[in-house]
Formats: sequence, C-alpha cells, structure tokens
Amino acid sequence: MSERDILIERLERKLAEKERELTELRRMNREFFEKLKREIAEDVKEEVLRDVQKLFKDSQSEKILEVESKIVELRKAMESIITELAYIKGEIKSLLEKDSVKDRREIIEEKIQKATVFEMEPLYLPEKEDEKEKMIGKKDEHGTTVPESRRKRKTIEGTDDEEDLIVCD
Repeated sequence: MSERDILIERLERKLAEKERELTELRRMNREFFEKLKREIAEDVKEEVLRDVQKLFKDSQSEKILEVESKIVELRKAMESIITELAYIKGEIKSLLEKDSVKDRREIIEEKIQKATVFEMEPLYLPEKEDEKEKMIGKKDEHGTTVPESRRKRKTIEGTDDEEDLIVCD
C-alpha cells in the first residue's frame, strides 16, 4: 500500500465520519426545529388564550357595569314612583278626611235645598204665543196637557205615543 492509498483510505474514513456527523447534525437540527416550532406554537397558543380570557373578562366587566348602571337607573325610577304614590295616597287621605269632616247636617241640608229648587222650577219654559197655540192639545186622564202634534204621531207598531208617555206629578 502506498502512501497515496493510505491517504485516500484515511480521507475516505474521515469523509464517512463527516457524513455521519452531517447526518447526525441534520437529525439534531430537525429535532431542534420541531422542538422550536412546538414551543412557539405553545407560546402563541398561551398568549392567544390569555388575550381571549382578558377580552372575555373585560367584556364581562363591561356587561356587569352596564347591568349595574341599569339597576341604579331602575332603582331611582322606582323610588321616584314610590314617592309619587305616597304623595298621591296622602292627598287622597286628606281629601277623604275633608269629606268625612263635613257635617252630615250640611250634606242633608244641601240635598234638601237642591230638592226644593227642583220642585219650584217649572218643568218647561214658557213659549211664544204662536207656538203655544200650535202646542195646545187635549188633556189626558192624568190632567196633563199633551200637544196635538204629539198625540197624532204613531210609532212603528201603529200605537199612539200617548200610551208611552210618562207623566210626573
């Protein structure tokens, strides 16, 4: 074996060794990249999850604040309505007390006065002489004067209206 053959053999061994090292480095490099991808994916996933939770939490906080403000508004409206109802109730009680405080005699006297006023008032107003002559009619069995025009008018059934008259004494 010549020196040259020994040198070639040595170089071939080194080349084979370097090829193995290169293959090993490529494998390690692939594993490193896969590991790096997984870590980046996990980091991104965790960050997105945190952001989503934060947004969800913020939106829930905003919703809670909105609901609380609506509750406060409703409470104020309800208090004003209750206050108004209490005021109206007091007014009604005072009016009822005023009515009950009135003397019963005054009420009875007022009723009597009203009744006497109605009795004293004529049931009809005097009419002009021309119209009186037209309206003069015959007296019925109760002594009430019924105008001639009224006596002659017939109902749909063909009976006189005179029978349907209500006479008050």
